[in-house]
Amino acid sequence: MKKYILLSLFFFLAMSVASAQDATKREIPEGMEEIQIGGSAKLIVPKGAKIRKGGAQVIVEGTKEYMTRRFFEMEQQLTELQRHLADMEQRQADLLNQIETLKNALEKQKEIKKIAVPGAGNAN
Repeated sequence: MKKYILLSLFFFLAMSVASAQDATKREIPEGMEEIQIGGSAKLIVPKGAKIRKGGAQVIVEGTKEYMTRRFFEMEQQLTELQRHLADMEQRQADLLNQIETLKNALEKQKEIKKIAVPGAGNAN
């Protein structure tokens, strides 16, 4: 009987600790982040948003500024990816040409060996 009482007491304490931890957690929406703006004050802002402090004021960049900046950053990333893709495609074409050249050289070597081997066996 004592075991059941101790087990129940332990279970009750464990559940109260778990619920206290859940109460302190804040769910942050996807694409957002929580930043600390001093002391225990926290603010949820879009990831990567610029924040300026002017005295005691905390100024988060506006939606239009944020969207314009992010669009410009993504456009630059896209341009860089396109350039990188073009470089990779050129390298692939160069490698395919080298493979074809090596295949041709190998075929020529096989033909030379075919011609040289039968003649070496006839020493009469």
